[in-house]
Amino acid sequence: MTGLMIAALSFMGAGGPGFAGLLNPAVQEEIGLTDDQIEKITNIITDHQLAMIDLRADLGKKRLELNELLAADKPDMGKIEKVVKEMGELRTQMMLARIRTQVAVNEVLSAEQREKLQQLKATRAKGGKGKGKGKGKGKPGF
Repeated sequence: MTGLMIAALSFMGAGGPGFAGLLNPAVQEEIGLTDDQIEKITNIITDHQLAMIDLRADLGKKRLELNELLAADKPDMGKIEKVVKEMGELRTQMMLARIRTQVAVNEVLSAEQREKLQQLKATRAKGGKGKGKGKGKGKPGF
């Protein structure tokens, strides 16, 4: 289980979740996804994206609430602490949602496909160019 968590976190990378790269047809072809796998992964990622929209909106509302509290003549530390804790909980929910999505995507992939994907990411991270019309010079679409 620990290995799976490490793999999930490393796949997400510093720039955010990388599993959306699996929506790229060139990546799908390169790692050998079946139509059934593509459909399952697309559904998993779409559900994740919808959930993240709501969580980001909630976090944005809390930021506005916090800014309002901080702008008061006499800021109420009790209210400020409550909002900050709520923001922390939202960030935790976002991170867990990303991890759950990655685990769900990994469950759809075979061990061989996960290995191919890791190799593809490693190649692209080193500046190697991927196939197709990516996001530019050697930058991976995920």
